[in-house]
Amino acid sequence: MEAYSYSKKSPYSVGVSDYHEGINYQRMRVERLQRAQEVLRRHKMAAAIFFTMENMRYTMAVRNHPFASGLSYALVFADHEPILFETGTMIEQQQGYCPWLKPENIRVAYCWLDSICGTEGAKEQAKKFAEAIVRALKDNGVYGERVGIDALDEIGRSALREAGVELVNVKAAIMEARRCKTPDEIACMETAVAISNAGYMAIVSNFKAGMRERDGGAIFHDAMMRAGAEVCGGGLRSKFNTFDVYHEVNTDRIVDPGDLMTVNACSTKYAGYKLCIYRSFIVGRKPNQKERDWYKRCYDRVYGVIEGIKPGGSTADAAKALLPAKTWGYQEEEPMLVAEVGHGIGMSYEEPVISRIWSFDHPQTFLPGMVIAVECREGESGYGGVRLEEMVLVTDTGHRILSNWPADEIVPVGIIL
Repeated sequence: MEAYSYSKKSPYSVGVSDYHEGINYQRMRVERLQRAQEVLRRHKMAAAIFFTMENMRYTMAVRNHPFASGLSYALVFADHEPILFETGTMIEQQQGYCPWLKPENIRVAYCWLDSICGTEGAKEQAKKFAEAIVRALKDNGVYGERVGIDALDEIGRSALREAGVELVNVKAAIMEARRCKTPDEIACMETAVAISNAGYMAIVSNFKAGMRERDGGAIFHDAMMRAGAEVCGGGLRSKFNTFDVYHEVNTDRIVDPGDLMTVNACSTKYAGYKLCIYRSFIVGRKPNQKERDWYKRCYDRVYGVIEGIKPGGSTADAAKALLPAKTWGYQEEEPMLVAEVGHGIGMSYEEPVISRIWSFDHPQTFLPGMVIAVECREGESGYGGVRLEEMVLVTDTGHRILSNWPADEIVPVGIIL
């Protein structure tokens, strides 16, 4: 593959124009498929069947159906053109939307809707599914060779095995392809960051005491959608929700003066690429010394982890900055799995992971093009807390922080002067 330089900021925009290159989507589609095909060859797979939204989008640049697995799926060959199996009523639409796919390579999908048609009906449909896959494999001269699979229920797997298809797990291979982003992918993620900044600005400008968490979520999501988000995620948590049950978001709780508040843009997407960003706020007043101390500890820890992120380094180096779970009274590290962590981010959670659970015993190497979200928290049960998360790009010489909303202090909102 082409060698890239990741040290320079990518040009980005939610639109395209004739006077600057911006994001080259055609180049991105080609390069992603090439990477996927290269890893299939390296892992000795003739093809792979992808059902998950992120793997289908990465390899074929199509959006599938999040409400039912199997309504569409992709058969990606290591050495031949990929085939999209699509819900019948969507075939003509996809032919119009996706001219990079030949019309004959968009075919009818066979789906059993997670077996709600009953076991026998599901088996009958799965047989049709397997027969269509086998025909495509034979047409391309690879029937009998190894075929990767990412997510398929046992009914579908059994149908493929009975049809003579040798299945292997493709997860490691496709993660290998996706872990380092191209410059166009980075530009998509920087565009998503810019979109999140519109959301944070709306919170600072419009949120005040007396509103509900969900009112804040609506303000945040509305601003990001208007700025160009494909999908909006995350939102607002207040008071004890910022520490004890911080994954309960946008509830109908009324936010009082003096409440701590965290706002996250997690799972907000642009062009399929997700954000993972947290920022901390306080409503109607400035933070007190205890709250400032919490935030300083949280900030120092996040940036201590980031300091260890550089090409050729390892997740073990970065994880040294994380505190043991016993700091918060836990006997094992697992309770802090998603509270004190660095995780790869792209179309979903990706490699690598910075965690005291794995990094010391199973270190992973940082490579240029990886994007890692680093997040930590501090606070007190029953009172509330603070949280910070930054998105970091591994460059050729070190790292570059992609998230750029100010993070050096807890930001007061809704103060009446």
